[in-house]
Amino acid sequence: MKIGRKHIIVSEDEGSKKYNEPKDMRDELVRMGVPYSAIWASKSFCRFLV
Repeated sequence: MKIGRKHIIVSEDEGSKKYNEPKDMRDELVRMGVPYSAIWASKSFCRFLV
């Protein structure tokens, strides 16, 4: 059985304009070894059905 590509979605609730939460989460995930191309960052909070 072939399993498709996996991605991580990081998002924020737009609570603070001074802090880029998705970028910080993405940077930490990359530091931990997750490929940059596997991370999808959203600057605006939305619900995802995966």
